[in-house]
Order: sequence, then C-alpha cells, then structure tokens
Amino acid sequence: MRIRDLSIRNALPVQYFSVENLADVVVIAGPNGVGKTRLLERLVNHLRNLNPDPNVEGVIEATAPEERAPWGKSTLDLASPSDMALFRTTLTQSRRRQQWRSSLVNFESDRTVTTIQPLQFSWDMVDPNEEQIGWETTFGYMRDRFQDTLHSMFRMIEAQKQGYGTRAIELGRQGFASMNLNYTDVMEPFKEVFTLLLGPKELVDPSARLQQLQYRMGDEIFPLQSLSSGEREVVNIAFGFLLRRPSDCIVLFDEPELHLHPELSHRLTQALQRIGARNQFFLSTHSPDVITAAIDQSVIFIAPPHTSADGEPANQAIPVDRAPLIGPPVVRLDHRCPSSTGGRTPPA
Repeated sequence: MRIRDLSIRNALPVQYFSVENLADVVVIAGPNGVGKTRLLERLVNHLRNLNPDPNVEGVIEATAPEERAPWGKSTLDLASPSDMALFRTTLTQSRRRQQWRSSLVNFESDRTVTTIQPLQFSWDMVDPNEEQIGWETTFGYMRDRFQDTLHSMFRMIEAQKQGYGTRAIELGRQGFASMNLNYTDVMEPFKEVFTLLLGPKELVDPSARLQQLQYRMGDEIFPLQSLSSGEREVVNIAFGFLLRRPSDCIVLFDEPELHLHPELSHRLTQALQRIGARNQFFLSTHSPDVITAAIDQSVIFIAPPHTSADGEPANQAIPVDRAPLIGPPVVRLDHRCPSSTGGRTPPA
C-alpha cells in the first residue's frame, strides 16, 4: 500500500498541507519549527487510529494483489468510514515477524540504544521468524525494538542449530549415516547490511553465549558498544528493518539525518530502500543531502502559514522539481498541490 494523495489541516503550526501524486519517497522539508515533525505525527496517529478524521483526507493505493482482493478495488478514501474499515482489517491482522506486509513502520526521532538485557534461554528455542506478532510492534520505542532485534538474531542462530540437530537424530534413528545439508547462513544478510553501512568494518558471527554483537576492523575484533552513537543508531534501524523485511508498507521516518554524518545518513536510506519491496518512505528532514538524494521523487517544502485571497488558510505544501535537463532544484506551486480554493489553478 502507499499514500497517493494527502491533505491535513490544523496540525499546528501547519494549518493546511495538501499534495497529490506522491512518489515512493516523500521528503517533507523545511527549517526548524515549521511543523515537519508535527505533520508526520498527525499522519502516524491518523493511520494508527483507523477512523475518519475531518482534518485528514487522502487516498491509499494498493500495491499488491493481497490488498486489492479484500478491498474489492485499488484505492481507499481516508475520509470514508467504509474504506477505513477495510484499511483497519488489512492493518490489524497479525503477521509473522519476517513477513511484514501491507503495514506501517515508524521510526521516531529518539533512536537511542540503551543497555540490552540478557536473553533468557529455554529448551524450546522458537524460531522468531515463525512467531506471530502484533501489528503495532513497529510503533514502540527504538531502544526496546533493538533489544527484540538482537534477541531475535540470537534465537535464529539457536533455532537453526536445534533444527539441524533434531533432523540428524531422526535420520540416525532411521539408519542413515549421513545427511544432506542445504545450509544458509541466517546472519549473512545482516553481515551484508553492516558492511554496506559501516564498511570496511565487518560483522563477525554473533555469539548467543556471549550475548553481544561484535565486528572486525582489520585484524582486531571489537564489541558493538565501541561503535559511535551514530553508527549504533543506523545498525539499530537497519537490523530491525532487515529482520522484518517489510514489503508494500508505509515507512515513516522522522529526521533520518539526526546524529548522523551526511554520508552515513545517505547509506542508511539507500540500505532501507534495498530491503523489502514496494515500500513508500515518508522522511521529515531539513538536511540538504537527504533532499538532494530524493529530488527525483516527491520533495515538499512547508511554507509558513498564510491566507489565500478569500481569507482561508492557504496550502503550505510547496513541491520541488528539478528543472528539465539540467539546473538546480526549482520550487514552484502548481496544480499538483491544490490550494484552499479546491484545487483550481489561480489566474495569472
């Protein structure tokens, strides 16, 4: 699913924000205090509330057959009670941890990694990928989600060991002296993303016994805690995203550049876009690097509140386009961002 059109009123200091034909990456930009975070919070709360709100209108577009079939159509109207009921049914179903489809993923601005509690082992170590988890899991605090991610990685390793051991015992009882292995390193995707983000650093095979992640730099091995706060933050985000592999999801990300060097911020957004499929990203930012990287997508600046000729709040959404062929980004008002006059283009 994806948001095609969106209009929000009274998300103060934003009085009126309206955009259409949104791309798969939507950057909401502007200086501090203009209302970027408040606007994103209003959108998040509306999607979680699952009930019509007169201040929020828009169109949700299906991106998968599994959405179109139960909806009976390709789009849902956020202002329609019956359409919001269909949207509620899609969102609130339980999902397996690594099959996060047709849902929401939220990254708030507080992404601090705190002390991780030890994983409590049991004889029956369930594969976390087979667990059914609640649809609001991705709205918890990032510090709690990282603990869940880390514990899930350890459990994946132990579940794989138990699975191979149980299979070997069964075959031995049946008289077999050998076993064919179709081995897959469950940690390989995490190692690849780690190197993509922090190369030349490399993630080493995690040890559930040591209860920590480690990485290699040259010939030395260091604990994850020795990374900078920004490096730990991107590992937190990317590993949680990789564990769930979202597809056909709406991903809301407040200030992806916070605490990060521009290059690390760029690597993170690139990594997230490679994981999963058909996801739509909403990024709230004032980073020129994030804006430039998304200039061929939907970049929307928020203007200060002002009134139109009829005294109503004017549309504060200003789309940014790259001029044809060459040239710097161009800010312009056009028919894709309807004004408070109902979408009519004002006379020249």
